[in-house]
Amino acid sequence: MTVTDLDWHPHATSLAETVAANAPAWRDAVASMPRHLLVPRWWNRSRDVPGGWTLSDGPASPRDWMNAAYSDTTLVTRAGALHADHAGDGQTGIGEPTSSSTMPGLVVTMLRLLDVQPGMTAVDVATGSGYSAALLSQVLGGNAVLSVDVDPYLTQAAGQRLAALGIRPSIETVDATGPLPADGFDRLVAMVSARGIPASWLTAVRPGGRLVTTIANTSLMVIAEKHTDGTATGRIAAEQGHFMTVRSALDYPTRLPEGYRHAREAEGEEVTKGRRPLPDWWNEPDLSMIFELAAPNTVVQTMERDGQRMLWLFQDDGSWARATATGDELPVIHQSGPRRLWTELEQAEARWDAADRFDLRELSASFAPDGAVLTGPAGWSVHL
Repeated sequence: MTVTDLDWHPHATSLAETVAANAPAWRDAVASMPRHLLVPRWWNRSRDVPGGWTLSDGPASPRDWMNAAYSDTTLVTRAGALHADHAGDGQTGIGEPTSSSTMPGLVVTMLRLLDVQPGMTAVDVATGSGYSAALLSQVLGGNAVLSVDVDPYLTQAAGQRLAALGIRPSIETVDATGPLPADGFDRLVAMVSARGIPASWLTAVRPGGRLVTTIANTSLMVIAEKHTDGTATGRIAAEQGHFMTVRSALDYPTRLPEGYRHAREAEGEEVTKGRRPLPDWWNEPDLSMIFELAAPNTVVQTMERDGQRMLWLFQDDGSWARATATGDELPVIHQSGPRRLWTELEQAEARWDAADRFDLRELSASFAPDGAVLTGPAGWSVHL
């Protein structure tokens, strides 16, 4: 198989049947979209370099290109500050993912929840590879779609690649946390996450319009309706999905605070016994999200060694906590810094317990330009 004789249509049709079988409008859009042309190169996690990425070049390996582009998989296109398009052969990427072509099934889910109808206009926040803007344009027409991204290379490359396919949404380079270039849209979908709904996103949508986004560092999808007073109310969707957080620069700041390694062994300012067994953090996603809602942007790391489990919590103000336990015994807690993060975790879990550990999909949400509130059963609430 060579680049010139690629027949991508069967692959796109198969992908469409997989990710949009019950969504006819989006099924047709996925089946007619040559995703591979939007992602000629991408990064894969390195097996040899911790935190590193290895490059895949589609045209150099057409069969792998087809398999990757038409699988329901997120393809990371930018690691740290380096886009795959700009990487040299054999070069290793370093850093957290900063852009991607989101897994098509998740894109279709977000667009289905958006509930677009012919004649509507829509904003696509986070252009990325251009895939979501392309699907929206297939359904609404390019002149009805505005796509924005903070990265000028992403908007340039996506614009050129989409134009070569005859798809021409309006694409602008802007910081999506600030003012957007237009307003009065019927719909807004964000392929990045935010703590709440930024004021500019509320402004961009007309009263009666709908916004679909996700809450940062969680998999909670929000469906919200805009009101005449500039606020919006909504609910958490039954579906879940995780996105990168919205950013204002080309790369994310370092999440782990300076000196965090010290917390692996240090005694800390306070040593106590935990009130309950150490959580199995990555297998208790609702607890991890409850804590993220209560203590946003806490970095969590876990490790198991010689039968002993350890969990660390870090904040960029220098606060840290380390919990260590063997089996189901109560953990020993070391804490230091301005905040007592383990105490905050226990308090957040206790509040959730008092509300009968409700399913997070039961949450309702209200958004205003100056903030947001999530509300759950039994008087549980949190300000975003």
